[in-house]
Amino acid sequence: MTKDNIIFLPNPHLRQISKRVGIVTPDILKIIDDMQAATISWDQSREHEVGVALAAVQIDQLYKIIVVRNNYDNKNDHSFTAFINPQIVKLEERLLKIMKAA
Repeated sequence: MTKDNIIFLPNPHLRQISKRVGIVTPDILKIIDDMQAATISWDQSREHEVGVALAAVQIDQLYKIIVVRNNYDNKNDHSFTAFINPQIVKLEERLLKIMKAA
């Protein structure tokens, strides 16, 4: 998978609700690998930018999965952590005020 597989607004799929992952199957592991490859491809196409994270929906896969680069200060470090069904469990009061004001 490459940077060309990453979708952008106004693609309507980005507005759809992603599904929870019930079981981590080989297909889910493949999606995670594809997400990492697309992020690295995007990163390599930009000299002064670094790909930090990608959601599965951004490669047109409606699953609640995100990958986050482990060391975004080192562009040559291509290791990631995958989060499956992530949830925000605590919201800082300051951020909550900003969100309510928007």
